[in-house]
Amino acid sequence: MDCLRGLLISPDRNLLKELGSAVARIMPAIPLRKVGYYPESPELETLTLTYAPVFVILDMADPQAAVRAALTVQRRARGAQFIAVCRDACRDTVVAAMRAGMRELINLPLAAEDLERALTNTVALLKEHPPAITHTQHVVSFLPAKPGVGASTVALHTALALSRFGTEQAALMDLDVDSGILDFMLKLPFSHGITDLADHAPHMDENLWLRMATRVGNLDLLRSGHPQPGQRISSLQAEHLVAFARRNYTAVCLDLPASLDAVAAAVLDQSRLIFLVTTPELASLHLARRRLESLDELRLRDRVRLILNRAAADQLLSAQAIEDLLGIGVYETFPNDYAGLQSALANGRALDFDTPLGRCFLRLARRIAGVPVAAAEPKKGLLDMLRLSALRRLLAPPSAPVAAPVPRQLPQPALTMCSIMTSESSDNRFTQIGATVPVEITPPATAFRRSRVM
Repeated sequence: MDCLRGLLISPDRNLLKELGSAVARIMPAIPLRKVGYYPESPELETLTLTYAPVFVILDMADPQAAVRAALTVQRRARGAQFIAVCRDACRDTVVAAMRAGMRELINLPLAAEDLERALTNTVALLKEHPPAITHTQHVVSFLPAKPGVGASTVALHTALALSRFGTEQAALMDLDVDSGILDFMLKLPFSHGITDLADHAPHMDENLWLRMATRVGNLDLLRSGHPQPGQRISSLQAEHLVAFARRNYTAVCLDLPASLDAVAAAVLDQSRLIFLVTTPELASLHLARRRLESLDELRLRDRVRLILNRAAADQLLSAQAIEDLLGIGVYETFPNDYAGLQSALANGRALDFDTPLGRCFLRLARRIAGVPVAAAEPKKGLLDMLRLSALRRLLAPPSAPVAAPVPRQLPQPALTMCSIMTSESSDNRFTQIGATVPVEITPPATAFRRSRVM
């Protein structure tokens, strides 16, 4: 349970004020949201998901409306506790409150000791049996092996790709408060950020969150804000902010700094997947191995997925060698598209998804969201097709015998050897196969011309 939050519902303004003041005196550390009417079910469901109250104080002035409210909260927060406030403890009201799952009952006029007893019992029960608040499991973190490996680029484009899916409500939280690189990448004007939200984290509401969020297409971006030396968010504040995002989005991406501090550890603990981003450079791979050792100590190794960024055909180590070095498989490999990314940065926009690198981001987003990814069909070279054709002829069933035609007397053909050109290499450059194939040349036919297989 990330925080004790209460919800007070009463259509009586005087009682609302009296109860609010009394709760603040008894338990000043507990945030209390006050609602001066009985919300309809859709509104109350949204409020429950957003604010996530763990206990509700309900005015039983209208028993039917109060019971409906209690059942609505229970649908979205199983295990939440209720305190009923009755003006007259008539039997029907008490029975209705008990049937709705309300364990505590307070009679009016309000007595401070009765409210304190009810709150104490409720808090003790909540600590023993925390409620189950509905939240998304699609929380993914992007952790760089070292600064400059492109983890923020991967996080931004993956989040944007997730937001393209119609069923995904995606958010990206920039927790690298000393950098603010996402603001630069998108050429965003100055705005408040994560550090400004930190003080409000335990009692965050949707209005404050939306004022701080920047809309980028269909993505809600929580920016790090302007770097402020000495100002940090605590691990508890980070947990509250991530928990709020989990309740209000179907996919949450977290862009983390390279340092694996207490804040990062707390956030990684809420992540379903941790994408460790590295490049093929030796320094990056060395620090990636150290990050893996730290994550192993935190017992998070099973959630780690390795992303090899800026891969190139002429890199020193192959993907297989990198896997052997780090002891973990490469989850995704992203090609190096320096020119495309620099052009996007210059224009303050994201990379076009209809590019090789853009399609890689889309594929990663599909894997996160559980959307089927079409397997790429391997390209076949000329020799592969020749082997396949010969194999098909070999396995073909025997056909009915056909009368042999009368052979014509033709000049004896001369045999010569000719090299065949084919496209077998991964970089689409033509490579000459070492084998040679005999080609029949029958004079006076036109000489065989060497051609490339396209």
